[in-house]
Amino acid sequence: MGKTIKIFNNSKASIYRALIIYGLSVAIVAAGIVIGWKIPLFGSLSIPRTNGVVFDESLPIEQFELIDHSGDSFVFNRLQDIWSFIYFGYTHCPDICPTALSILARLNTLRSEEAAVPVQYIFVSIDPERDSLPILKSYTEYFFSNLIGITGSIDELTSFASELAVSFEFSSETGEYYSVSHSDVLVLINPKGSLQAIFTPPYSADELSTDFDAIRDWYTTEY
Repeated sequence: MGKTIKIFNNSKASIYRALIIYGLSVAIVAAGIVIGWKIPLFGSLSIPRTNGVVFDESLPIEQFELIDHSGDSFVFNRLQDIWSFIYFGYTHCPDICPTALSILARLNTLRSEEAAVPVQYIFVSIDPERDSLPILKSYTEYFFSNLIGITGSIDELTSFASELAVSFEFSSETGEYYSVSHSDVLVLINPKGSLQAIFTPPYSADELSTDFDAIRDWYTTEY
């Protein structure tokens, strides 16, 4: 398998947005700074401070067409009327994916008592060549039963990732055991189906739960 880079789509607006958002995320990780980023700068002063980026004005997501691990269509309307935590990775990932999904499993347990606040957890496989739907289903169920695995064509995955400021790149290794490098961030989508926050590591389930409560409470007063 030759080296292929899949980062952002070719739209100038998408590239501009992705470079800004992802650049900020990388800078936050490198500096180890815990902040709540505000866009625009003169937005609400009460915007939550988290380990990552919280957007004062959430960013809309374009229509997309993916498929979940049960073979059902996963399109934009499945992100509406519910909060969504999204993580991008692949089932052959040796370390950061299992760590992140274990944290989401713990978060799911913590949030299970908050039934009045619907939350879904989504794992996006960026490796459709190896991650068939049965493999994706088995993998997600290993972590927790209501984790939704989704995938699609490389073009659709690249476009969807760019909307959420996530990048990924296939290695130049040949054969079945190639690796894929990817952003190690958790994305939060609000009930309008818009990008609301990006959480950068290190994070824990307890911190994510606290941050989510703060964002949700702020969101209900702002929107």
